[in-house]
Formats: sequence, C-alpha cells, structure tokens
Amino acid sequence: MKKRGQVTIFIIAGISLLLIIALLIMYQQQALIFKPEVVVPPEISPLQKYVRNCIQTTAEEGILLIGSNGGYIDFPDEIEFDPTSYISTNPLFREIKIPLWRYRGISKIPSESFIVNELETYIEENIDSCIQDLAPFQNLFQIESGEKQAVATLMDSGVAVDLIYPLKITIPSKNQTANIEKFEASVPLRLKTVYQLARDILEEENLDKFIETRTIDLIASDPEIPYIDYEFTCRPRIWKLQDVEAKLKQLLTANLPLIKVEKTKYSPLPENLEYERNHFVWDVTTTDYPDTHVSFTYDEDWPLDLHVRPNDGSILRSNAQRGQDILSLVCMHLWHFTYDVRYPFLVTVTDEKTDDHEKFTFNFGIEAGINHNRPDTTNFGITTFDIESPSTERQRYCSERTRNILSVYTFENISRPGLPDQKNKLPGVNISYTCMKYKCPMGQSEFVSGGAVAALSKEFPYCINGVLRGIKPGYLEAQEFVSTNTEKTAYLYLTPVTNKKFKVVKHFAVGDRVDEEEGLEEDESALIKITRNQTYKSNGVYPSYEEGIPSEIELLAKWDYNYELEITLLNEDGIIGGYKSSWKPSWVSLEDAKEITFHAMEWPYIGLTDPESAQKLAEKLDNLEEKSEKIPEPELT
Repeated sequence: MKKRGQVTIFIIAGISLLLIIALLIMYQQQALIFKPEVVVPPEISPLQKYVRNCIQTTAEEGILLIGSNGGYIDFPDEIEFDPTSYISTNPLFREIKIPLWRYRGISKIPSESFIVNELETYIEENIDSCIQDLAPFQNLFQIESGEKQAVATLMDSGVAVDLIYPLKITIPSKNQTANIEKFEASVPLRLKTVYQLARDILEEENLDKFIETRTIDLIASDPEIPYIDYEFTCRPRIWKLQDVEAKLKQLLTANLPLIKVEKTKYSPLPENLEYERNHFVWDVTTTDYPDTHVSFTYDEDWPLDLHVRPNDGSILRSNAQRGQDILSLVCMHLWHFTYDVRYPFLVTVTDEKTDDHEKFTFNFGIEAGINHNRPDTTNFGITTFDIESPSTERQRYCSERTRNILSVYTFENISRPGLPDQKNKLPGVNISYTCMKYKCPMGQSEFVSGGAVAALSKEFPYCINGVLRGIKPGYLEAQEFVSTNTEKTAYLYLTPVTNKKFKVVKHFAVGDRVDEEEGLEEDESALIKITRNQTYKSNGVYPSYEEGIPSEIELLAKWDYNYELEITLLNEDGIIGGYKSSWKPSWVSLEDAKEITFHAMEWPYIGLTDPESAQKLAEKLDNLEEKSEKIPEPELT
C-alpha cells in the first residue's frame, strides 16, 4: 500500500508539472498576441505621425509601381533585356514595361511572397528620402536611431506595413527618454484582392484557352480573312498577307475590349450585340468582385506573329478543285487556310474606390497562341514575317541588348536523288535575326579558318526562338529558329535556284489530230504549276500580270531534277485546255537556256449548258496526262 501511495504522488506531481508548462506556454502566446501599445510622451506624437506618413507614402508608391509593372518593381534580366517578354504601352517611354505572365509556353507569375519582398525592399531603399534622418525634429530631441527594416503584409482590406526602426528619443526639457521599436501604417490599396483575381484569370486562360478560341472565331467569321470557303469562279482568289494581318489586328483591337469577366463589375453588352453577349462573357472565378472590373486590350501597334498556309510568300491563293459535282470541275475555287498566330494582349484589373479603399489598377500581359487553327499556348515555332519597327527603336534593340556569341555556318545544299545531299561552303550570305517586330541585319558570312568554312561569328541580340535567316541571290531563303540566351552554333543550308523566262504556245486538238503551235489569244492565259516530291513548288503565269515584263519561273539548280508539270489554259469562259506530264530537264541544258517554251493543248469549245457538256470536259481533264503525250515537251532555247 505504501508503494501504491508513492506512485500516486508521482503521477499527481507529473500532471501538475504538465499543467504548469501548458499555462506558461499559453501565457507567452497571449503576451505575443495582446501587446499593449507603446505609450510615448505627447511631445513625440508629431514624430510618430511624421514617420507613419512617410511609411504610407513610400509604401503607396511601391504598390502603385507593382500594379503598373505586373507584380514587379525591379525587372529581372530575362524581362529587362528581352523586348518580346513584355508589352511597351508607351513608345515615348520604353522603360515602361508590362511583363507577360505567360510567354513562349511558360507561365511566369510573380508569387505573393516575391511581391511582398519587392515592396519591402522598395520601402527600405526609398523611405530615407522622406524621413531625412528626422531633420525636422533634430533641434527638439536627442535622437539615436538603428537600422530600418520593413515588414509588409497583404490583407483583404489593404496592405499593412511595419517599419522596424529603433529610436531612443530624449526630451532635454524634461530629461525624459522614450524608446520606440517600430512604426505601423496601412495603405488602403487592395493589392491582395486584385492580385488573386489576376492569377485566377491566367490560370483559367491556361485551362480553357478563352482568348485563343475567341481569336479563332474572329478569323473564321470575318469575310476579309480567308479561312474555309469556295466560289464558283474561273479566276483564283488572291489575298495579300499584309492585308490579312492588318484586318486581324483591327479585329483584336475592336473586340478584345468587349470581353467581360463574370462576377466582376461590368456594364452589360447592348442587346444588338447578341453574339458578344453569348460568347464574350468569361466565367473565371467563383468569388464575387463587386467593386472590381477587368478589361482586355490589344493595340494595332503591338506585335503580331502571323503565318498562313498554304502561301506563296506574302500572297494567299485559292486552288482550283475537282469535286464530285461535275460543274465544280470547271469553275470552282476552294480555299482552306490554317493559321499560326502569336500576339500579346494586356489585362487590366481595376479596383474602384469605395468608402473602405482607394482605386487601384493592376496590369499584366499574356501571350496568346494559335497553332494550325487550334489554341496552343506551348512554345511552338512559327514562320515569322518581318514587321517594320521604328528605325531608332530597332537600332537600339539590335545594338544595345544583352547579347551572346552566335556562330553561323552557311552552306550550299544540293539535293541529289538517291545520293546524300551535297553541301558546299557558301560565303556571301546575308544573315539577319528577327525577334518579334525587330529585324536585325547581322552581316555576311565569309571564308574563315583559311577558307575551310564560310561563317559569321558575332554577338547577337538576346531572344528566345528568334528567326535566323540567310539570303543570297540565286538561292532559296534558309531559316532556323534559334535562341540566343547562351553561346551556340547554328547552320544555314541554302538551296540553289535559277529563274528562267518562259512563254506558252497552244496546239488545237480535235480527236487524234493535233495542229501546229500558235500563240495565245489576247483573252487567254496559262497557269504553270511545277512541283517536286511535295517539298518544292513553283508557279508562273503567262502572260505576266505586269505589262511589258516577261513571265519568269523558278527552278532548282545544279542537278537534274524530275518535276510534275501542270498547265491550265484559260479564257474568260473557263478552262479551254492544258498539259500534264513529268518533266526532267538536264541541268547542263537548263543552265545555258535563255527561255523555256511550254506547250499546251486547246480543245474545241465545250459549254456548260447541260450535264452532258460538263461530262465531256470532265473526261478531257481526266485524260489530260495521256493526251499530253501528243504534243512536245517543254523546249529550252
């Protein structure tokens, strides 16, 4: 029994000890939570107010900068030195940058902790210009001060800022001393609220590709932008790429501002904009933002990378088609273009002023991407077309941006069927580097290493997925996507070509009889199409569209290539003849030739007044390759 009593005493003692420890911990926590305000003599109150005002003013400056700069105060090098990674909204002040939170397939959202650190650093580096060593109070008090440290907290109602600034203040008239460890202030700008909505917008855009989908809708629905359609016509439809680009820029400029974010503050769209009311309201968040509205902006002066396929350089053409309908064999042109598009747009989140907080605006950018008519926000490569930028702006980018060495080797590449390609060193290639709207001429390749190779090695502007181009007369343009974020080597292979003048003559054919050649009538024309293995295509028109200028056609050079040759003979009524065959000119003959004469067959006129006539024309088109054996092959003279 005695031992049992001793055990009981020990248990009670242990429990008591645990209770005492728990009470001590609770007391300490309560002491941390409920700190009494520091009471200072009334003479020091103006100094406290002075410091608080400086904290509030400096913090507000920093918060407004963060809002203007998409979460940054100081830009990292990857933004500062890469003009494709931000939007410049003011051409007169290039230092104003709005960073793209999604760029080249990567989301780069500054975190909340990063933003807080930016603000704290800004306050610490700039508050001295306001406090000025407490100069207004130096004659009133004896002041000893310590180091300053800012601590910012983002809250739903605004931003709270504590400035740890130890002061020992002595009042000589009273021989009284007061110690102050920190000063507190608040800024009624709802950075946390606006930042969270901005994050939600980008995260939802990454999921549903809302902007890309609306962009595709704009392309598909505008009659001035060729997409998928057809016309019953014997003349091909032609569009200029620069006109298509200009129209798309206009559409984006006019339509992106119509997009509204559900659960935010916005004016309902007019009833006459039924399509926009149904498609331009974006469900982004489940949280209500009754005092906040969002706007989307694109400016026609901003970059837009556009590639449309198929294309003939800067020209888009329809194609004559042979459909199942007999009538469509003659006078129908069909087009189906696929678009690659990449452009930046601006998102502005505005928190309106209320009784509880001040107005605050937060800007950030997003890069939209479309790949083969589908939303695509990955880092896909597209062929870019140069957009002229102001010369001074271009020169500054090309000459002053952080750069790395890029060594570019240039070769003549001769494709030899059944044999490895023949690669010869090729000097004199004009090399340029295009990054979004900036095209930088970099110089010419030349023989180096005693003539062992042809190359250009120099510092290139910083860019991710820029377009490296090589151009030389007598060669097809070569291009490669190259990033210059590190030193590296690149290779350009240029294919040799030759341009030859040509004419078209016709042979009237009835049954098995084929007449002698004769020239085309004034209302007649011929379309030439030359292809090789679906990898090379060349087109020509006779007579030339430009009066007094002879027709020319481009062909591959320095080897004997086998081509598929198609000629379509037309007049105002439609197809009146043609030619179709394989053609393999020898390079020896082609090199010295001054002109090529193409031969085509002309049939007796066949109208389209009834299905029987159309059937006859369809049969002639189907048998064109066989009938073409009766007339001469192209002649080189």
